[in-house]
Amino acid sequence: MRSYISALSRHLSHPSVLLIDVKNEADRDFKSAGINRTRHFLSDVLQVVRGKTGKPVTVGLVQPDPVLAEQMDVISLHHYHEFSVLEDRLLEANGYGKPVLLEEFGFHTLPTKLPDPHSEQEQAWYYQEIVRTARANSVGWLAWTLFDLPTGEMPGGREVERHLGLLRADGSAKPTLTVLQGVEAKAPDRRDRLAKVRPLLFTRATLTGFILLLITASWWLRRRILSRRNRSHRTDHRYTTHGSPPCDHT
Repeated sequence: MRSYISALSRHLSHPSVLLIDVKNEADRDFKSAGINRTRHFLSDVLQVVRGKTGKPVTVGLVQPDPVLAEQMDVISLHHYHEFSVLEDRLLEANGYGKPVLLEEFGFHTLPTKLPDPHSEQEQAWYYQEIVRTARANSVGWLAWTLFDLPTGEMPGGREVERHLGLLRADGSAKPTLTVLQGVEAKAPDRRDRLAKVRPLLFTRATLTGFILLLITASWWLRRRILSRRNRSHRTDHRYTTHGSPPCDHT
């Protein structure tokens, strides 16, 4: 923990730091590291960091944790699910009687991601509904992320992570940016999504059919070659056993 605190300490007094999140999505470590061990480690870190600064401290979580909530000054949530389930999560978080921050949320705009392709218009609608829900529950929010990321490694190698930006990789704005400026977003038409998915499904189905055809042709050709080899072997064996084939002396 000493090296962890040492690395963190040099940033604590920076004037641009308003809130200190000591661990990103720590509840994802519950299974691998053990829930009690993770809670104990984070509780110690929160106490040490709080002792070094007067700034509020938190832990970014996917799901609110009652034990860690007691140690945090702000309850922080990350949400990448449907906006329809956010209301219940925020109600639970508000139940701890502390300020709540929707610390991360986002929506990819990768139109070729099957089985769940998204358009930029869908992202704009998602942002609109998330922000409305957060404001209705008196919850602050931060979005992930500003730019699409065309290069570099992505968490888990997930291609959708490159397409979460409010801005495209070239710096141009997606429709979501106008939503955050107060422009109303239209609800996405599911028929539009289906129209975009059909070519992808057709392309993949065609490719799959072609691969199956190659496999079938390869299997048939292999059977033919083996069959010819077996016939040739039986003929050679007969000649070896019974001598040369009879000659016609007429």
